[in-house]
Amino acid sequence: MQGDYPCFKTTYTHEELVEHFLLSPVERAVVETCREDANRHGVAVLLKAVQYLGYFPHEFQHVPEVVRTFIAHQLQLFGPSEQVFRNRHRISVNIFRIRVLDPTLSSP
Repeated sequence: MQGDYPCFKTTYTHEELVEHFLLSPVERAVVETCREDANRHGVAVLLKAVQYLGYFPHEFQHVPEVVRTFIAHQLQLFGPSEQVFRNRHRISVNIFRIRVLDPTLSSP
């Protein structure tokens, strides 16, 4: 249907997870600047979700468990994947995206 927002699929193959949700070395470096595992995981999930969907998901649970787990394993996090989204994560992702798109911009 025209006008629908992009959304997550119900299932993904391993190849699709790698294609859409594998963190690049630059993305890993940004994620590693966050304190605490939950914050690193939340920023990584938001970053990949906004790249995939084009918008931020409203709830952490809107991101499929298989995607959250795939990202958590990249960060060597194997515990529960509950995380509250906070505006500061969105700001970090936006700053990262702006710098990647226009590297001539000065740091804030």
